[in-house]
Amino acid sequence: MTEKVKVRIDGEVIAATAGQTILEVARANNTYIPALCYMEGLSAVGACRLCMVEVSGVGRLQPACTTPVQEGLAVVTDSQQLQDYRKIALELLFCERNHICAVCVSNGHCELQSMAQRLGVTHVHLPYRYPDMDVDSSHDRFRLCEPSNSRVLSSSIAIDSMSSTPLFPSLILCTDPISSCPSAKE
Repeated sequence: MTEKVKVRIDGEVIAATAGQTILEVARANNTYIPALCYMEGLSAVGACRLCMVEVSGVGRLQPACTTPVQEGLAVVTDSQQLQDYRKIALELLFCERNHICAVCVSNGHCELQSMAQRLGVTHVHLPYRYPDMDVDSSHDRFRLCEPSNSRVLSSSIAIDSMSSTPLFPSLILCTDPISSCPSAKE
């Protein structure tokens, strides 16, 4: 028989099962806690750090996706401290890689972008790192090539603030479907 415990999340007393995480209990009770790295059915790792919550009696923030509930646990999921922390964590995620929404093929369909909008992150205060990475041109409509039916979207999409070097000298919007693109067939 599974042991039932009572926890308090944002002032509401909730019945939970021992062994569940704070995030699981919160989601089961329609309490929003942001998380990007949590996927139901996979082992929780707490890597994104967005699910941090305040737990009474603990002097530091705790990841809701890896912290199990216990009898009498009191949790705050939304406070000014948590909002500020989550905004910083999002900024770090954005500047760590080349996350520039305006030129991203996932613009408008991105969990990271949606999270930023929900938490009010409108720009990044930290310098982007621009790691040397291969460009993912796997999407059917975007290529770094020059097929016959294409147009240049920009001659300088983004500039590295440290060196003024264009990240993509020319980003091409392919108007040919992938099946007829000569560059894709190579």
